[in-house]
Amino acid sequence: MITRKKIEIFKKYNGDPDHFARVGKSQDKINISDEDWSLIGVFIQDLELVNKGLASDTFVNRLEERIKENIESVDVLQELKSLI
Repeated sequence: MITRKKIEIFKKYNGDPDHFARVGKSQDKINISDEDWSLIGVFIQDLELVNKGLASDTFVNRLEERIKENIESVDVLQELKSLI
């Protein structure tokens, strides 16, 4: 589940997984998994495609379902969208 805390950590390291792996604080590494990190990156890319009008209706519908399953709240979704 993507939470506000996980997005804050992602932002702290500018979304760079290598930087996070090299210099990330131990507590940050406890709070976000590699899977969560990757999912945030995928959501950013997918939302950007939608915003640019480059996604099909089927893609948009699947994305909305994945968001409902993996994003903690509407506020967290807005935080995620702010990264685009």
